[in-house]
Amino acid sequence: MDIVNEAKRYLKCAFEFINNNQTVFADTVRIAQLNNFKEEYLISIMNYLESNNFIYDTFQPIRFKYVIRFKITGKGINWINDYNPNAQNVQNINFQNNYGSVGNNNTVTINNYFSFEQFDKLIDEHIPQNSIDRQEIQELRDKLKFLEENNMPATQGYLSKFSSLMQKHSWITGQVAGFLLRLVTHQ
Repeated sequence: MDIVNEAKRYLKCAFEFINNNQTVFADTVRIAQLNNFKEEYLISIMNYLESNNFIYDTFQPIRFKYVIRFKITGKGINWINDYNPNAQNVQNINFQNNYGSVGNNNTVTINNYFSFEQFDKLIDEHIPQNSIDRQEIQELRDKLKFLEENNMPATQGYLSKFSSLMQKHSWITGQVAGFLLRLVTHQ
C-alpha cells in the first residue's frame, strides 16, 4: 500500500462526504465502506493524516484502533487540491516613462534614466509654446542644468518653488526624480 496516495485519496473522499452530507465531521468507517477502503488500512491512513496535521478535532473511542470522526484542516484541503502556498505569481510590468520603482516582491528595477533632450521633447509635447507654465518649466530646467554643470548637490528646498507646477503637470515629477537619481548616483 502506498500510504501517501491512499491517505490523499481517502481525504478527498472524506471532503466529498462532508460536502455531500452537509456536516462538519467526517465519519471514518462510513467513508471507508462507501469508497472500498480496506478497514485494516484505516489505522495507517488515519495516523498519517493526523501526524501531518491534515485532520483535527479527532474522536477515537477506546474500543477502536483508529480515529472514527474528524474535521479536515485547511492544510488538508490544500494538500488534496495540490495547492502550493510557496508558488508565486510573477507579473512583469513595463512602463516606458514611469521613471520609478517597478517590480514584484523578489526584484525591483529602478529606471533612473534622464536626459535633457527627452525632457525638452516632453515639454514640447505637453506645454503650449507661450504659456506661463512653460516659462516656469524652463526655469526649472535651467536650475537642473545648473546643478549638473556645476556638479552641485540639490539643497533642501531648492526645487520647492516648483511643487505646484509638478502637482499640476505630474509627468514633470518623474523627470525631476530621474534627474535627482542620476545626480545622486553620479551617472
